[in-house]
Amino acid sequence: MATEKDYAFVKYILDSTDNKKVAWEPTAEPDQFVASFKGKYRVLIDKHDSPQSFGSDYWLKLIDEQDHELLTVTSGESEIVKSIYDQAARTSLKVDEAIDEIMSDQDDIPF
Repeated sequence: MATEKDYAFVKYILDSTDNKKVAWEPTAEPDQFVASFKGKYRVLIDKHDSPQSFGSDYWLKLIDEQDHELLTVTSGESEIVKSIYDQAARTSLKVDEAIDEIMSDQDDIPF
């Protein structure tokens, strides 16, 4: 069960992601992204399809340099976890850059 400090950490990760202070990268696993902090911690954000909940479940994990899982917060505990996932995916897949590139030459729009 998540504590108030855990929720504060999740909020910190969302705020830092929104402010472009987190360098999210895709992992080898589909629908999973990772960011490093202080050279010795990693935050993983992941999505799993869940037939029980008729949608997807999201989780955020804090892992230390020895691969110990220090913290796990799920989207069932905090809806912010899904927001972090959405932003991490958008950032690491460079969605905004792709949109900007496509829209940079208005003459190419096929309307």
